[in-house]
Parts: sequence; structure tokens; C-alpha cells
Amino acid sequence: MWNKTVLMNFSGIYPQEDCFKEQGTWLDMTDLKGVNCYCTEEAGEIIRQRIRKFRGEGIHFLDSGNYHYLSKFWLEKIQKAFALLVLDHHTDMQEAAFFGLLSCGSWVREVLDTNENLRDVCIAGPSLSAFAECQAEERGVTAVAEEELSQNGEEKLLDWLKSSQLPLYLSIDKDILAEEEARTNWDQGQVSLKQLLNWIKLAFAHRRILGVDVCGENPQDTALPPKEEDLKINRRTNAALWNCLQEALEMQKICEEESRKLDEKFLSSKQESLKLDIALKRYFEGGMKYASYLSLRIRPAGEQLIREGENRTLKRFLKAFPVDGAVLEDLLLKAEKYKNTEAQLLLLQKKREVQGFQEESWEL
Repeated sequence: MWNKTVLMNFSGIYPQEDCFKEQGTWLDMTDLKGVNCYCTEEAGEIIRQRIRKFRGEGIHFLDSGNYHYLSKFWLEKIQKAFALLVLDHHTDMQEAAFFGLLSCGSWVREVLDTNENLRDVCIAGPSLSAFAECQAEERGVTAVAEEELSQNGEEKLLDWLKSSQLPLYLSIDKDILAEEEARTNWDQGQVSLKQLLNWIKLAFAHRRILGVDVCGENPQDTALPPKEEDLKINRRTNAALWNCLQEALEMQKICEEESRKLDEKFLSSKQESLKLDIALKRYFEGGMKYASYLSLRIRPAGEQLIREGENRTLKRFLKAFPVDGAVLEDLLLKAEKYKNTEAQLLLLQKKREVQGFQEESWEL
């Protein structure tokens, strides 16, 4: 079953926030026992049954951070190699306590240990000391610490996103946000909502997103109703997150349909220039199946990029594919012919990389 948005209501907070009435499928989980912070094996099997008919794609709202371990059950639905990006004020990589029960504080560690399709993990938002305590980097996790976020953290996150073409599952705990942006039942970070939305957009810009989950509501542990101010802030932030995610997923769907049509056109076309255009476009969108086609057509592909003035793509092309000296010399002549000075400079730089600097010898 395709699901755009699923709301898993454990604490009863979503009806109080009065949002998402029309946007998705509500799952009433308020009857379950053994689920708050820790999840018993029996409760875990019931949860799996209740989400069995849903696919892993779409947006999943998980209630408060006490239920962040639900990400594990959604990740189990992914049947191919993938990467995980966690935006959270905590690592969720603690050692399992209470007889090894799955918990909101240990779910990332358990997913690393048990999910055979998970290939790569990045966690952004916890402190340096929190990462050190759980030995995140020793476990192969890319750590973007809270202290780095105000400096080069976004650059580090971007480098990780660019490092692979693996599809991505995105897990967000709103406790990464400052208190003026979200009210949660855990200690919080200092990230602005604007920053968080920008990181989400970066993830969509560089990877195919398989699914997203969001937690970090603020249910009351007493009989007292939640404060109206808390409800108002969380309602606003949830709406902003949902709108951003929904728009990004819809755009991703449109782009995938356009890519499918281009693939069909590539297979049916007999025009070499059109096939080269499509292959270059799709390759740099992540269509790695075009690599072998382009590797056999370095010279015509390079000439086409030079002729059309696609110098940014030419730069990426020269970095992605091996180009021998003879082809470089020929492409330099083409750049001169088409009066493309920028392309000449790029090709000369590549020539130096390939051949090195030639020292001239002088004789008296």
C-alpha cells in the first residue's frame, strides 16, 4: 500500500495538536503496552503487523522522541542497499539496557548491527562528547557534531551526501531544534527551523530519498493538558516540515518520471548527439548505467559539451572519466575552434594533471 503520510499516535498528542487531519493515515497505537522509551519483543511484533500493509516510502510521524526506535521497523521494509541520515540532538547509539530491549536511545546501534541492507550512516546534531561516548566514528558513522554545525557542519554534511549515490532514508528528531522552534520532552539543540529545512533540501538535492520519519512531540506525563504555547509552536513546525517534505517528495516523483522518459528516448533514438545529451544528463543525475556508454565516447561527448558551452558539466566530465593525452590535444583544438576559452583552461589543467609539468632544458 502506497502511503504519503502515516501518523503513529501513541501518546494522544496529535489530536491535541490538531494537525494532519486530512493529510494522511492515522494509526491508533494508544492501546499498546511496553512501548514507551523501550519496546518489548511482543509489542514490536504487534507494531510490525499494524504497519505491514504500508511500504517504507513516504512520511512517517512517530509521536515523541520516546518512540524514535520506530525508525527500525520502517527501515526493515527497505529491500535494497541504502544509507541513513539522522538529524537528532542525540546519537541514539547507546548500549541496549533492560535485557537488550530496543529503545529510543539504542535504535541506531541496533540497526547497524542487524539491518543487512544498511551501508552507511551519518548523524548530525549531537555533541562531540556524545559521539565520543558511543564511539560513533569507530563504528563507521559519519559524525557532524553540534559544535561543528555553526562552523563547517553543513559543508561536512554536504560532503557526505555527495560521497555516494546510495538512496537515503531520513530520520528527524525535532529535539535538534532550538526551543523557540519546537517543544519536546528531551533536552534540545540550537538549530533553527530554517537550517533544518535547508538540510532536508540538500538531502533531496543529492540523493534519492526512500522515506522520512519525524518525531519529537511533547506529550504531558501528567493529567494536565499540554500548554497552548507548546501546541502552537509544534503545530507550526510540523506544518513547515510536512510541507517541505511533501513538496520535495512530489518533485522527486516528477523528476523520476522525467528520467524514465529520457531513458526510453535514449533507447529508441538513432541520433548520436541526442543520445550523448541524454547520457550526460542522466549520468550526472546519478544514472550510473550510462558510465560504460560514455567511457567509450570520451571524444564526441567532450566535443559536444565544448560546442554547447556546457563548461560546468565538462569540468565534472573530465573529473569523472579518464582522458588520455591524444584526446586532450584534440579537445583543445575543438575548444579553440569553438572559441570556448573557459573550456581551454579546463583542458589545460587536466593536461597538467595527466602529463605533469614538463621542465625545459637549456643548453649553452
